[in-house]
Amino acid sequence: MKCYFICILAFLSFSCFSQGKDKFAVKNFTQIDTVEANPDYPCKYYRNLTDPSLLMKEIFWDSARSHIMSREYLKDGIHSGPCIFYTNKGDILTTGYYDNDKKDGEWIYYYYGNTKIKWENHFNKGIKTGAWKEYDENGKLKREEIYDAVGNLKEKKTY
Repeated sequence: MKCYFICILAFLSFSCFSQGKDKFAVKNFTQIDTVEANPDYPCKYYRNLTDPSLLMKEIFWDSARSHIMSREYLKDGIHSGPCIFYTNKGDILTTGYYDNDKKDGEWIYYYYGNTKIKWENHFNKGIKTGAWKEYDENGKLKREEIYDAVGNLKEKKTY
Protein backbone atom coordinates (compact mmCIF):
# COMPACT_ATOMS: atom_id res chain seq x y z
CA MET A 1 0.00 0.00 0.00
CA LYS A 2 2.84 2.37 0.92
CA CYS A 3 4.57 1.64 -2.42
CA TYR A 4 1.31 2.26 -4.29
CA PHE A 5 0.87 5.64 -2.56
CA ILE A 6 4.45 6.69 -3.38
CA CYS A 7 3.97 5.76 -7.06
CA ILE A 8 0.77 7.81 -7.29
CA LEU A 9 2.43 10.77 -5.56
CA ALA A 10 5.42 10.61 -7.92
CA PHE A 11 3.14 10.46 -10.98
CA LEU A 12 1.08 13.46 -9.81
CA SER A 13 4.19 15.48 -9.02
CA PHE A 14 5.67 14.73 -12.43
CA SER A 15 2.39 15.55 -14.19
CA CYS A 16 2.02 18.90 -12.43
CA PHE A 17 5.65 19.82 -13.09
CA SER A 18 5.35 18.89 -16.75
CA GLN A 19 2.16 20.92 -17.21
CA GLY A 20 3.72 24.03 -15.68
CA LYS A 21 6.81 23.77 -17.85
CA ASP A 22 4.84 22.77 -20.95
CA LYS A 23 2.73 25.92 -20.62
CA PHE A 24 5.65 27.83 -22.20
CA ALA A 25 6.25 25.34 -25.04
CA VAL A 26 6.14 27.10 -28.40
CA LYS A 27 3.75 24.46 -29.76
CA ASN A 28 1.07 25.69 -27.31
CA PHE A 29 0.86 29.15 -28.93
CA THR A 30 -0.84 30.48 -32.03
CA GLN A 31 0.15 33.71 -33.80
CA ILE A 32 -2.26 36.58 -33.24
CA ASP A 33 -0.46 39.73 -34.36
CA THR A 34 2.56 41.20 -36.07
CA VAL A 35 3.57 44.59 -34.71
CA GLU A 36 5.69 47.11 -36.58
CA ALA A 37 5.96 49.70 -33.78
CA ASN A 38 9.72 49.80 -34.33
CA PRO A 39 10.48 48.92 -37.96
CA ASP A 40 14.11 48.20 -37.04
CA TYR A 41 13.03 45.39 -34.69
CA PRO A 42 9.66 43.91 -35.75
CA CYS A 43 7.68 41.74 -33.33
CA LYS A 44 5.27 38.84 -33.49
CA TYR A 45 2.78 37.99 -30.76
CA TYR A 46 1.33 34.57 -30.03
CA ARG A 47 -1.48 33.63 -27.63
CA ASN A 48 -1.34 30.53 -25.43
CA LEU A 49 -4.00 28.05 -26.47
CA THR A 50 -4.98 27.10 -22.90
CA ASP A 51 -4.32 30.38 -21.06
CA PRO A 52 -5.48 33.40 -23.13
CA SER A 53 -3.84 35.86 -20.71
CA LEU A 54 -0.38 34.43 -21.61
CA LEU A 55 1.36 35.85 -24.68
CA MET A 56 4.65 34.96 -26.29
CA LYS A 57 6.49 37.89 -27.86
CA GLU A 58 9.24 37.44 -30.42
CA ILE A 59 11.43 40.35 -31.49
CA PHE A 60 13.51 40.07 -34.65
CA TRP A 61 16.76 41.61 -35.84
CA ASP A 62 15.41 42.05 -39.37
CA SER A 63 12.23 43.02 -41.18
CA ALA A 64 12.08 39.59 -42.86
CA ARG A 65 11.74 38.05 -39.38
CA SER A 66 14.38 35.45 -40.13
CA HIS A 67 16.74 36.25 -37.24
CA ILE A 68 15.15 36.22 -33.80
CA MET A 69 16.48 38.66 -31.19
CA SER A 70 14.41 37.54 -28.20
CA ARG A 71 11.53 35.39 -27.06
CA GLU A 72 9.68 36.60 -23.98
CA TYR A 73 6.41 35.76 -22.25
CA LEU A 74 3.82 38.21 -20.95
CA LYS A 75 1.02 37.41 -18.50
CA ASP A 76 -1.64 40.13 -18.59
CA GLY A 77 0.95 42.41 -20.25
CA ILE A 78 3.65 41.83 -17.60
CA HIS A 79 6.88 39.87 -18.21
CA SER A 80 6.27 36.45 -16.66
CA GLY A 81 8.13 33.29 -17.57
CA PRO A 82 11.30 32.32 -19.37
CA CYS A 83 13.09 34.62 -21.78
CA ILE A 84 15.90 34.06 -24.24
CA PHE A 85 17.98 36.69 -26.01
CA TYR A 86 19.90 35.82 -29.18
CA THR A 87 22.78 37.34 -31.13
CA ASN A 88 22.12 38.50 -34.68
CA LYS A 89 23.67 35.19 -35.80
CA GLY A 90 21.17 33.12 -33.80
CA ASP A 91 23.41 32.08 -30.90
CA ILE A 92 21.93 32.30 -27.38
CA LEU A 93 23.21 35.38 -25.59
CA THR A 94 21.15 35.38 -22.36
CA THR A 95 18.62 33.11 -20.66
CA GLY A 96 16.53 33.93 -17.64
CA TYR A 97 13.10 34.04 -16.05
CA TYR A 98 10.73 36.85 -15.11
CA ASP A 99 8.18 36.77 -12.32
CA ASN A 100 5.77 39.70 -12.31
CA ASP A 101 8.11 41.87 -14.43
CA LYS A 102 11.15 41.18 -12.21
CA LYS A 103 14.13 38.95 -12.88
CA ASP A 104 13.78 35.78 -10.83
CA GLY A 105 15.93 32.69 -10.49
CA GLU A 106 19.05 31.98 -12.49
CA TRP A 107 20.17 34.22 -15.35
CA ILE A 108 23.01 33.12 -17.61
CA TYR A 109 24.89 35.41 -19.97
CA TYR A 110 27.08 33.90 -22.69
CA TYR A 111 30.05 35.30 -24.55
CA TYR A 112 29.00 36.64 -27.93
CA GLY A 113 29.32 34.01 -30.61
CA ASN A 114 30.10 30.97 -28.48
CA THR A 115 28.58 28.76 -25.79
CA LYS A 116 30.94 29.74 -22.97
CA ILE A 117 29.24 31.26 -19.93
CA LYS A 118 30.27 34.82 -19.12
CA TRP A 119 28.04 35.43 -16.07
CA GLU A 120 25.81 33.34 -13.82
CA ASN A 121 23.50 35.48 -11.72
CA HIS A 122 20.67 34.80 -9.30
CA PHE A 123 17.68 36.99 -8.51
CA ASN A 124 14.79 36.74 -6.10
CA LYS A 125 11.97 38.91 -7.49
CA GLY A 126 14.42 41.47 -8.89
CA ILE A 127 16.88 41.42 -5.98
CA LYS A 128 20.43 40.13 -6.44
CA THR A 129 20.90 37.01 -4.31
CA GLY A 130 23.40 34.23 -3.87
CA ALA A 131 26.57 33.79 -5.89
CA TRP A 132 27.19 35.93 -8.95
CA LYS A 133 29.99 34.43 -10.99
CA GLU A 134 31.99 35.85 -13.90
CA TYR A 135 34.07 33.56 -16.13
CA ASP A 136 36.78 34.29 -18.66
CA GLU A 137 36.47 33.11 -22.28
CA ASN A 138 38.13 29.80 -21.38
CA GLY A 139 35.53 29.01 -18.71
CA LYS A 140 37.78 29.79 -15.74
CA LEU A 141 36.15 31.53 -12.77
CA LYS A 142 37.36 35.14 -12.80
CA ARG A 143 35.26 36.86 -10.15
CA GLU A 144 32.55 36.01 -7.65
CA GLU A 145 30.20 38.19 -5.64
CA ILE A 146 27.98 36.83 -2.87
CA TYR A 147 24.72 38.61 -2.04
CA ASP A 148 22.42 38.01 0.92
CA ALA A 149 18.65 37.53 0.67
CA VAL A 150 17.95 41.30 0.55
CA GLY A 151 20.60 42.14 -2.07
CA ASN A 152 23.48 43.31 0.11
CA LEU A 153 26.95 42.46 -1.19
CA LYS A 154 28.53 40.25 1.47
CA GLU A 155 31.69 39.02 -0.20
CA LYS A 156 33.71 39.71 -3.32
CA LYS A 157 36.47 37.46 -4.67
CA THR A 158 38.76 37.87 -7.64
CA TYR A 159 40.63 34.84 -8.96
